[in-house]
Amino acid sequence: GFNPTIGTVSGVMGAEDITISVSYLPRVYQVTLHPRGGMLLNGFTSDTTYTRGQVFWLPTADDIVREGYSFDGWFTDTNFNGNPWIAIPNVATGDWDLYAKWDLLPCLAPENLALASGSLTATSALITWNSNQNNAFGGFYYENGVLAGSNNQLYQRWNLSELQPNSNYRVGVFAYCSLDRVSDTVWVEFTTNDTC
Repeated sequence: GFNPTIGTVSGVMGAEDITISVSYLPRVYQVTLHPRGGMLLNGFTSDTTYTRGQVFWLPTADDIVREGYSFDGWFTDTNFNGNPWIAIPNVATGDWDLYAKWDLLPCLAPENLALASGSLTATSALITWNSNQNNAFGGFYYENGVLAGSNNQLYQRWNLSELQPNSNYRVGVFAYCSLDRVSDTVWVEFTTNDTC
């Protein structure tokens, strides 16, 4: 676990005792972190080292991110056997390979979808909602047609032929968690007034 400093002692032994001091440097080993799609933050890198006799603390959930996933610890194999490692102990020796484990976050629909008061006119409607963390806006559609939207507000103009007076309409909002994961759709219903 230690590397002796290099040196030689030569000469002829006399009648008296001689004291020879030997100093050792702690051995340094390689650590390879495999983020598996994540990004290391706060100065952590994939390739680093640890010193024998000192605790080496591993990156926490604050130091590694992956969109759409929550971090679930570092493991010594990709089957994620046993408990996750939070540090390499001071008695450890040898090189280490550690693999990040990720849990897929649920794909949640937008919350509290509502038609903004007084915003419905003959040709337009404003829809607002509270968005969920980790989910990006994925779409806004009127019945079967896909329409435009952005962030947590939608402002969509329709032709007069699409909005009829005193008629019921439904609009829906959903969220993309990734390119292949889409949330359920949340719907809001409204009725046009007689001025359309």
